[in-house]
Amino acid sequence: CFADSEWAAIRACGPEERPMEMCFRKHWSLKEAFTKARGDGIAFEFLRCEFELGGPGSGEGVEPGQSVETASLKVDGKPMPEWHFFIQSMGDDHWVSTSRGPPTDAVDALGGFKKTFGQAVVPPLDAKAHAARPEPAFVTKTVADLVPDALRAKYERLAKAHI
Repeated sequence: CFADSEWAAIRACGPEERPMEMCFRKHWSLKEAFTKARGDGIAFEFLRCEFELGGPGSGEGVEPGQSVETASLKVDGKPMPEWHFFIQSMGDDHWVSTSRGPPTDAVDALGGFKKTFGQAVVPPLDAKAHAARPEPAFVTKTVADLVPDALRAKYERLAKAHI
């Protein structure tokens, strides 16, 4: 699932298992972020997409002081500069990667994915502005954090009843 350059980067993280595994997980999460953003997920051959951590444009779209890494992408050897990738730690050696790319690259095999888009075609200036906006910090939430304030007391009663 990894290109030769990705394996080289993973191995370059050091001979110790933990740093190498963290680098592996970052690369894997990038591949998942890209293919899910496209809409085809694991139907897209992961070997076709090649990531470089901190690649060209590294630091763009990242707020100062924020712990976010960036990556660049090639698909079938072709650079994809319109795609932007951000990697953040979730703790415990887990990573979350997000991707931003043109809606026109979306694959909609079943006809429902593109219906979820706010805009199917984004004017070039809007796309450029969107791609350049800072990546918000990833915040871990519990289920309780997602419950509306008006329902929180009821949720807490139900949660206690099931413990």
